[in-house]
Amino acid sequence: MGKRRGRAELMVAERLELFIEQAGRLANRRLVQAGFDTSLTITAGGGPPSVSWARPDQEEFHAFLVDLRPFISDQEPVFLNRVYNLIQCYVTDPKLRYEARKSRERLRAAESGAAFRQADRTPAQIADAYIDGTFHVDPDARRRMARPEGFFADLDRWFVQSYCARVSLQVAEVAAIARQALASGVVVETPFTANDAAEELGGL
Repeated sequence: MGKRRGRAELMVAERLELFIEQAGRLANRRLVQAGFDTSLTITAGGGPPSVSWARPDQEEFHAFLVDLRPFISDQEPVFLNRVYNLIQCYVTDPKLRYEARKSRERLRAAESGAAFRQADRTPAQIADAYIDGTFHVDPDARRRMARPEGFFADLDRWFVQSYCARVSLQVAEVAAIARQALASGVVVETPFTANDAAEELGGL
């Protein structure tokens, strides 16, 4: 298989359009349309602890991941964190920039497990290992995901699905922001002012 050729540099508006297009692919996945239910129940007492939630069909979940992966891969032009940066520096509407910052805060909370996490790994780390081990022949990622079947293995699976569901919500939010910015003509191809751009990036 040949090496992947480098992409031509995209304009800011083109990057946002590409993000919107990929977000549309993700939104059309059956699992997204049906909605994720990640409510978790932990049962303890009277036997080994257990966890339960509405687990999605495995094939549907993997199909969903195919379209989610580009948003969490820093090698992709639609990498979510990079698009947050673009909005802060190349969208002149302060309201849209504010909405993007709040969305990024929600993503960071999901990545770190601000509300609930395992002691040894964040939700983002658990999901990254699962995705790498699923889509690549990556022995290290598979070792990181290897746990004896039972409570902690099930909890890892819930973290993967819960985290990915949260990322998909932030993708939809950012796509709506990008769509409004393009429609309103507030996307520029150079940072709107040098000082404002530096200030925005300093808070990222």
